[in-house]
Amino acid sequence: MLFNILISCAVAALYAALLYTRNRRDELGKPWRYTLAALRFAFVFLLCFVLFSPLYKIQRQEIRKPVCFVAVDESASMQDVLTPAALSSIRTLRTRLEDNFDVREIRFGTAESTHFENLFNTIKKQAQGNPDACVLLISDGNVNMGADPFHAYRSCALPLFCIGLGDTTLHADTYIGDIQYNPYAFKGNVFPVRIQLGKRLLAQGKARLQLSLQGEVIEESEIDFDAWRSDETEIEYEIPASEAGVFRYQLSLSPQQDERDRLNNTASFRIKVLESKRKILILGQTAHPDMGALARSLARSGKYETDVRTLQGSRPSDFGPQLLREYDLVILHGLPSVQQDLHGFDEILREKPVWYIVSASTDLARLSRRETGLTFSPRGGWNEAQASLSPDFSLFEIPKDEAEAYLHFPPLYTPFSRYETSSGGECVFYQNILQTPTRDPLLWLNLSTVHPVAVVTGHGLWRWRMADFQNHGDTRIFDRLADRLVQLLSTEKPKENLVIQCPETLSSSDNLSVRATLYNASFEKIDNADIHFVLHEEDSGREYDFLFAPDGDAYRLDAGTLPEGDYTYTASACLGDRTYRSKGRVTVEAGRLENPQLPANIALLRNLALSYQGEFFYRDFTSPARILSQRKDLKPRIHYREVYVSPLEAKWVLVLLLCLLCVEYLGRKVFGNL
Repeated sequence: MLFNILISCAVAALYAALLYTRNRRDELGKPWRYTLAALRFAFVFLLCFVLFSPLYKIQRQEIRKPVCFVAVDESASMQDVLTPAALSSIRTLRTRLEDNFDVREIRFGTAESTHFENLFNTIKKQAQGNPDACVLLISDGNVNMGADPFHAYRSCALPLFCIGLGDTTLHADTYIGDIQYNPYAFKGNVFPVRIQLGKRLLAQGKARLQLSLQGEVIEESEIDFDAWRSDETEIEYEIPASEAGVFRYQLSLSPQQDERDRLNNTASFRIKVLESKRKILILGQTAHPDMGALARSLARSGKYETDVRTLQGSRPSDFGPQLLREYDLVILHGLPSVQQDLHGFDEILREKPVWYIVSASTDLARLSRRETGLTFSPRGGWNEAQASLSPDFSLFEIPKDEAEAYLHFPPLYTPFSRYETSSGGECVFYQNILQTPTRDPLLWLNLSTVHPVAVVTGHGLWRWRMADFQNHGDTRIFDRLADRLVQLLSTEKPKENLVIQCPETLSSSDNLSVRATLYNASFEKIDNADIHFVLHEEDSGREYDFLFAPDGDAYRLDAGTLPEGDYTYTASACLGDRTYRSKGRVTVEAGRLENPQLPANIALLRNLALSYQGEFFYRDFTSPARILSQRKDLKPRIHYREVYVSPLEAKWVLVLLLCLLCVEYLGRKVFGNL
């Protein structure tokens, strides 16, 4: 600072002296000469000081309004509620709230569903860094997807205010409620289906329940409402699974004469009949919670038969080679280890897909010598690594909400090591260490070997499953990942030249997306052929003809949305004088449409508001703005932040410079010879 002052003084004094001492053209008296020289000195000094001086730190005051998230339900059950008058009232309410709040409007809900869980997750993300925030939910309270709203909102920790809309009047109704079934069955077995039936404001009457498969009635029951002791009952059918494949069953309950809502008198469900269960061995060096977590997740799907064993205190050969040959997939936890190198099982393990999970007992040097496409160069110690989805991963689909969920799962314990990967594999998750993304794999897949291989480079998967239950009320995200990995690893490689990847079932609101891979006689990929795809609807007999488009070294087809029903497809490609074909089936299910005639669930909204420090309003758009403005915990706050500014940002400095220059100019104009 002192140096800047001295430099500015020297430059200003030199400039003023040269202008008013050596320049004799201005016929000025000494008093005016000295006065104007002083003005010029002050101007040059101040200008140099401002230009030479560094930035200085100040504290700026900011007034931040609390954030108010206004969530408006636009689902099917709200279509008759959101009238022009209601929408005008919502706009007026928002205008009133903007006086005291930073209002952020969120529209949610579709024709198919109302998903409060997704809404609350969105609000939670947007509210990060805004402790003074609240939520104003405008809805009829009908929810048909996602976790329980009370559990889903728990992580938001924001005051919740609800405005209830809709008609609460109940009408006489009969309906098909919850359908309990296992989506997988096995050929030759009989699988049970339990159907919940209900009535509302109906004392007597009779109806007929029919269960159909491909238009043919296979079960039928007479329903006598007079004999019910309550408003709900259950009926159970046992259905034989005679053939393998995907089958869609329809349920139909004949409506009463004056029944207003008939959409809930029909329902459908899908059963996939498998040839047999896949057997999976989970083998560990010692007992570990990861092994139990995987076994429970795989058992829930009903598609796998899992066997959990440990090698502690025994030799691998004690199990016998024949035992291992019975399994379709082997999951090795902490193996190979220093104590058990699995040398006696190398030949058998080469014949099977293997999933390795690295733990403290794993011998990384021995694991690197196995054909996984991943090698380790240990440097000692362990890291805590969270999962970050690889943007290039394409072997199976991971929805956006699931990918974001893994970002918040607890870290796995991974060895501090240098990782090298081969070009034949793909990384599902990378390691995120201390919020720093890395290119070190956390979950690695290699399908280019004779048999597929997966490697989880850390242990602690059981914490993912617990976090999934804590955050979402169930473990479906973790279970889905385990199921996808097992399916990918245990499915035999196709032997056909034309491989079609088509979903076996999809919703009528989703696009049918199909991938194809074409091989020549030497099983080399062909990327310049024409592949036709003919889709045949079984009920109507209509056919749809499509042509695949090249996509890298494969092919892709987007057939758009399809009507509900059962379809068969035939894909064909010509290479020279050979024609390759592939056939399959796909079932299009009716979307889970929300019933527009549902009565408003006001009790849910009232309980939500009272449970989370808020208030409930019924069809009242005037009181919320007043009530929220009176909340002492939702007041604007003054925040101070330190910033670095230049002296040129001060307006008085510019005004002073201009005044000095103008006064000097006028003085020389009047008294000098300017």
